[in-house]
Amino acid sequence: MSAIAGFLCWDAGRKEDILLQMLKALRQRGVHGLGEFRGESVALGSVRCGGDEIQPLVKSIHGRQLAVVFSGEIYNEQELIRELGGQGHRLILKSAPEIVLHSYIQWGERFVTRLRGVFSFAITDGTKLYLARDQMGVQPLFFYRYGGQLAFASQIKALFQYPGVSTVVDGEGVAELMAILPARTPGYGVFRDLEELLPGHYLVYDGRECRTECYWRIMPRVHGENYEDTVAAVRELVRDAILSQNADGANASMLSGGLDSSIVTGVLARELEKTGGRVHTFSVDFEENERHFKSNLFQPERDSSYAELMVLEKKTLHEDCVISIDALSEAILPAMGFRDLPGMADIDASLYLFCREIAGRTHAVFSGECADEVFGGYPWFYREELRNTGYFPWSRDMDYRESFLKKGIRLDLPGHVKARYDAYMAALPEFPGDQDAKELWKLFNLNLSYFGSNLVERTERMSSHAGLMVRMPFADPALVEYVFSIPWEMKFKDGREKGLLRDAMREYLPEAIFARKKSPYPKTYHPRYEERMRAMLGQVLEDGDAPIYELVERQALMDLAEGTVARPWFGQLMAGPQLMAYMVQLNGWLREYDVRIRI
Repeated sequence: MSAIAGFLCWDAGRKEDILLQMLKALRQRGVHGLGEFRGESVALGSVRCGGDEIQPLVKSIHGRQLAVVFSGEIYNEQELIRELGGQGHRLILKSAPEIVLHSYIQWGERFVTRLRGVFSFAITDGTKLYLARDQMGVQPLFFYRYGGQLAFASQIKALFQYPGVSTVVDGEGVAELMAILPARTPGYGVFRDLEELLPGHYLVYDGRECRTECYWRIMPRVHGENYEDTVAAVRELVRDAILSQNADGANASMLSGGLDSSIVTGVLARELEKTGGRVHTFSVDFEENERHFKSNLFQPERDSSYAELMVLEKKTLHEDCVISIDALSEAILPAMGFRDLPGMADIDASLYLFCREIAGRTHAVFSGECADEVFGGYPWFYREELRNTGYFPWSRDMDYRESFLKKGIRLDLPGHVKARYDAYMAALPEFPGDQDAKELWKLFNLNLSYFGSNLVERTERMSSHAGLMVRMPFADPALVEYVFSIPWEMKFKDGREKGLLRDAMREYLPEAIFARKKSPYPKTYHPRYEERMRAMLGQVLEDGDAPIYELVERQALMDLAEGTVARPWFGQLMAGPQLMAYMVQLNGWLREYDVRIRI
């Protein structure tokens, strides 16, 4: 619930207004405070929300002036405070920025390997700039580098306030928009010359050399434990990930009644029983969903009865959030702005509205996000025809995507996808084992970096703009490292998706939830939502100057609005009205960000 921005350039002192404008662009992520540090060649700033620490934090040591701006949370603060104290450091505030700055002073650039948490931060050390991002890329960090200058920010919108940063999207960016989004190639900013610092990386820049180092990645290993020992290890890792992130006693969780959110709720509930406390749980649903819900292969049943079962068994303090169709429709375009790119349309918008409701009750809440990525919950992990296709299994229909591309634009969308896919796979370390094991290892990594990162980005952007911190214990690096090398036969125990996770956490679950088939994040089936999206897309079609026509064939939009085609654009459920909403977002993005297409 905070954000950072800044730059290094030879005339930083003359750019006083620029840093302020960058921070103002981030104000919705931090409405309660704004802080700046200015050196001869470096400027750093942060916006904060609620009780976040006042920043930047500045310290002088041996004639050096250092400053830090930080966004996120550190989960092993007490451990680091003890270690630093043992090395003679005297911490006054014992805040995350202070811990980070003293750790940098004590251990140098590689100190980031000691941090457990979700974070992005910047440290200036004289004329040197140091940027870092957490292992799983939960906290965002983008940058622009040109000549002897580098600007950075938590979100793309702030970088547009820096001189020289343009809103140009070239042919590669258009291919990314039309072939891959709402997922995005790791490190790629879509706009020309904008980059994203990769998860598990840090960057050092002194105005001449820009050096990026990987400090964490998932490495393959031989899994030697038997199934019983593996179950025990997973149970302890999941439990530790949850409880280590609850040191501040937030004691709240999103609860769908699915396996993942129920595990988190169950672990918290058992821990709180020791002191007589109760978990505060929150569920989301949509206006009249009980009336309009339609069972399908991916979403066979509603969540409500399972959530009620958990509430009764675990004695949680529970609240239901019901989202109206009007509110959902009105949040479609704001949700795009929170990402700075077209996203998952109503799936994003509903999460934002849900988080906004929760933020009125607590500052932080747990989510079961990433369990499917880590333990293999999606169909493409266990359905042979979806694996090893040479394409992203969640968006294989390139013919459909190409059908929207404006005639006359000469872009090879399948070629773009294939190039991204092949480059990613080629860069992965070799996995020990037979060919099937090697291919599954690559698929798990691909899914985490593309599909999973999109969901993490969605969660972070929607929650931060609602003033809420969402914690994702299934994205804990220690858990991910361990589980990724476990053989598929164990993960898919007894032919069930996430069979290993079910067995490991069974003691925390009612039997009905232990056995429940995976169900995705809910969406609305209300016919009025489709009517609203058709009307919004109709407004685009009526606008002869709509910027979307520069990229998208008008007839394809007309066919979509008329309902003659309803193939999924992305994932399992993004079709029909969801795709209409995506196109509305795309048009709104082109207009709001004054995007200039240069193919």
